[in-house]
Amino acid sequence: MWVRFERYTRLWAVVLPAALAPLALIIVNAHCNVMAAKSSGYRVLARRTLGREGFWDYLTLDPVARRLYISRWTHVMVVDADSYQAVGDIPDIAGAHGIAIAREFGRGFITEGEGNRVAIFDLRTLKKIGAAKTGQGPDGIIYDPS
Repeated sequence: MWVRFERYTRLWAVVLPAALAPLALIIVNAHCNVMAAKSSGYRVLARRTLGREGFWDYLTLDPVARRLYISRWTHVMVVDADSYQAVGDIPDIAGAHGIAIAREFGRGFITEGEGNRVAIFDLRTLKKIGAAKTGQGPDGIIYDPS
């Protein structure tokens, strides 16, 4: 019995790698084809170091005002999208995450994950004008004008 088992073991040691070799080539070939995909056409236009305290989370662009809002955990940094210069700051945010812009009302909204609320700010002055309570740990936010 041991002899027969040993023969089959030796047979599988030769047959199995030979059977799997074509499959390995197919996987490698598919991977190479994915890696050789054409570029999307996107490219880096500029690199800027904005500095200031806090890590960033969400970015929101206001295409009309040409402002980029960057949540920085304790505040929201506001940057001119054309000159890349900081044009304002919305301080005292408890765990800044998502930012939504409601241009027709002149208001912006920032989720405060640590404060369990949404801060409401004036788009012109960038001053906080109110807050609304939310559930536990609000994160992303979007404004749908329809």
